[in-house]
Amino acid sequence: MSLLFYDKETNRLEFKGAICEDEKTSESLQKKGTLEIRQGIAGAVAESLQPLFLEDVSTESRFNQEADRFTGFPIKSFIALPLVGRSGLIGVAEILNPRKKDYDPEIARLLSRQFAIAIENSVFYKESVGRERLKQELDIASAIQKSFLPESSTFRKGDLSISAANISAEKVGGDLYDFFEQGEGKVGILIGDVSGMGISAALYMARFICNFRHITRHMDPSDIILARMNSLLSKSPRGLFLTCIYMLVDIAASGVHLSVAGHPPFLWITKGQLKVMSVEAGPP
Repeated sequence: MSLLFYDKETNRLEFKGAICEDEKTSESLQKKGTLEIRQGIAGAVAESLQPLFLEDVSTESRFNQEADRFTGFPIKSFIALPLVGRSGLIGVAEILNPRKKDYDPEIARLLSRQFAIAIENSVFYKESVGRERLKQELDIASAIQKSFLPESSTFRKGDLSISAANISAEKVGGDLYDFFEQGEGKVGILIGDVSGMGISAALYMARFICNFRHITRHMDPSDIILARMNSLLSKSPRGLFLTCIYMLVDIAASGVHLSVAGHPPFLWITKGQLKVMSVEAGPP
């Protein structure tokens, strides 16, 4: 007995497994191969969704003569059962050279339905386990990514008060922020966004934060910091980039020195008005 699964994307039947008393025959039946819908008996059964029994395959024009060479042994008789589940065609089960000649079409239909249910349940269970494993891995990845952000989402020094929030569109993403004391009376503030979403953006974000914190230890001006970051990221995978704003707040002088790498304008909100602060920016 051999199984062919239907691939909806390619509209082809693919050999997936075989059971046989003879081990060598079983191995030959398990060789990977594909058939087009309508090709051979299995393809015809897949198209008609009706079981078929041939006591002598030589009388059937649809029998694919390549099958003997593919399996490595002569095929004399043949039973093909369509496997149809809740979502439609799953594949075709073939019984080659059955010993019994008495064939009951109704029993064959019942068997094919049972085969289809068993296979569909097995696939559903496997996919469910895979989805649950992926969910757990994404939960862990989300927790790891959040660990790259400041431990507290609030910061206060002198007259400067900062509050931050990061809510990803997916479990993980490329939005980032950071704030930290930068020498005597100064605070560094970073806001950034990696292109795209998902795991690739999250990994890029983590790389950026690690490099950024290492470079800012030198307490250079914001434009020098971003230039060095750009140099480090110049060999990134194609299509990945980051926009950001990095500002140094001088609390004693009540001044801000900032540099922008392709990031959108920010808002300056006071009690009486709101200003869109579109400053000169470099590329991402």
